[in-house]
Amino acid sequence: MAKFAHDGWVANEPTPAELWNFYRRERGRTALWNDLEIWEFNHKRELLPTELSRVVAQLELTAPFVDKQIIYQYPGLMCHPDHPARVGGERAVTLYETYALYRESLLRKLK
Repeated sequence: MAKFAHDGWVANEPTPAELWNFYRRERGRTALWNDLEIWEFNHKRELLPTELSRVVAQLELTAPFVDKQIIYQYPGLMCHPDHPARVGGERAVTLYETYALYRESLLRKLK
């Protein structure tokens, strides 16, 4: 869906069939972003930090179609192990640590 919206531009005047998915803007002026979900619900419908595998799957699935990947709901879902307030419990610390390792491995590959 994101790629479809991103491609909703036409270089020339649109045909009548293209009008429903058209906006007047030069290509490249509209950036698309993806909000990663780093949470899941347990059986009591409580919000918990997710596993790194879910985050990586979202990153890999959406990367070809968006300009930026963000994590909107960060506090309580990722927590640095040395932070004085342990928001989110051990799962938040684990997600922070595994994500940091994943990120470092990607950065090393780019060098």
